Amino acid sequence: MAFTAGIEGTGLHGALMVLDPSFTATRLIKLLRLPPTLPAAAFLNDRLQALIRPAR
Repeated sequence: MAFTAGIEGTGLHGALMVLDPSFTATRLIKLLRLPPTLPAAAFLNDRLQALIRPAR
């Protein structure tokens, strides 16, 4: 829950992540207001790509 506090009001939606080819983990990290140097950032990138790549 700590990472979801910054998501409210951003307009982030699962369809946006899938349908917008310019949507990246970097953008998600910015929307969630996470520090880009967070060790989990690389993991988030890998998992996000694994989730959205098949849907694109």
